Amino acid sequence: MRFFVYMPDQDQIVTVPTIEDFQFLLAANASLTRRYLAGGSGAGVTHNGSRDLWELFGFPAAIEDDDLVSLYLRGIGGRIIDLYAEDTWKRPPRIYDGDSRDTPFVKKFEELAIEHGLWQKFMMADALAQTGRYAVIYFTIRGESDPSKPLTMKTSAEIAKINVFREAEAQIGTWEQNSANERFMLPTTYNIQANMGHEGGQIFSFKAHWTRCIHVVINPIGSDVYGMPTLARAYNDILNYVKATGSSAEAFFRMARGIMALEMQSNAKLENDALTDLIAQLDEFHHKWRSVLQLRGIEAKDLTVAPPNPLGMFQSAGMAVSAATGIPYRKLFGSLEGNVGSKEVEKTWAGVIASRQGNRAEPQLMRPFLKWAERVGVLPKPNGAVEIGDEAVNGRRSWPSILESEELEGAQAREAHANALVKATEANERGVPMSDPELRRFGGLPDAVDGTPRTPMQPQAGAGTAITPTPDIRETTRRPSPAVQPGG
Repeated sequence: MRFFVYMPDQDQIVTVPTIEDFQFLLAANASLTRRYLAGGSGAGVTHNGSRDLWELFGFPAAIEDDDLVSLYLRGIGGRIIDLYAEDTWKRPPRIYDGDSRDTPFVKKFEELAIEHGLWQKFMMADALAQTGRYAVIYFTIRGESDPSKPLTMKTSAEIAKINVFREAEAQIGTWEQNSANERFMLPTTYNIQANMGHEGGQIFSFKAHWTRCIHVVINPIGSDVYGMPTLARAYNDILNYVKATGSSAEAFFRMARGIMALEMQSNAKLENDALTDLIAQLDEFHHKWRSVLQLRGIEAKDLTVAPPNPLGMFQSAGMAVSAATGIPYRKLFGSLEGNVGSKEVEKTWAGVIASRQGNRAEPQLMRPFLKWAERVGVLPKPNGAVEIGDEAVNGRRSWPSILESEELEGAQAREAHANALVKATEANERGVPMSDPELRRFGGLPDAVDGTPRTPMQPQAGAGTAITPTPDIRETTRRPSPAVQPGG
């Protein structure tokens, strides 16, 4: 029997002859993957090893889990992850059983979505999987008391509770080592250790069997087990942004308080007690905004200079973060005017999210859940192929667009057409005749159907409730002359 292990530092599959070698490489693979994702050995080293740019710029050689979590909890790192997760699940897709939504499978899924907040749990798993290399969704099943045992497969099962854990809280305990098993080289158990109250909270520790879990990898890289943390690729750029914002704030603080040089007069003497008192005064002046210094035999000179304008550095560091994360700059930071972004930016971002929904959220999270729920009896067997999305386009369903402004854009377009129509009518009244078809085209309105003109609010033939046709649209849009207007 031979065993195979993917070695990310070599980018190849390694064949090992014994189970002992296999177990050793499995353990090593986790650390190698972490090192690989953190940049690997030699990253940032130039000039034949004479210059280490990462060390020179203050970047860590390796990124630990706590580093990524700290970035998520503080500042722009949380914005990056939450933006991806929240917009991906902002408008959840519909589930179809074949071409129908009126089946027990779909109805039960929708009941679960409401009862257990499935979409919120999926969004949480998405975010937590991005902070590390994976996340684990753990399901508590009614009547199943020992989480370390394989889940009993039933024709009907009921979810009691859903918990989501990040990588550090759900470490892989054992692996499937049977090469004939379809789960070969996948986790079989997890060691769950969750602090439910964060610092000082209640800690729960238990072993969970894989049949009770869904392993979520949002950014897979060479493995179905470990993915790329979202913040890892942008880590150095985020640190640069933090340095730019933090140093500019500190510079403003220092310059606002002022910088002084103390020059002792030639005949002055400073005893130990006086020196200690002076040091204490200066510390209070710098850190506690003391306003007055008591100086004897010492002259204070103001060396304060105007702080540099940090805007250029902000934008440069921000653009690097934007490039590394794939989030448009104006979507991530907004604009100087406070706008979230232009219509083009929103459309670009909607395309990014649509790709993420179809290529990551659906195959890495939605499909595994549906497969798991059907297998353990949480969902009944579907009648046909399960499809995810809304209206089918080119034979394939897609998730709903996150562009909530589409309806608003349509309303704005209709308003613009109406305004153009009014102006055209006024021109007609001033002696510039326009035919009804010309007037329609000028106002952006549809042409008549079967010779029957339609008003702006009138649907096309067969498009809904009929509205009495108007013979000439000019009669419906012509405003009263000034002579008959109220108050005229």
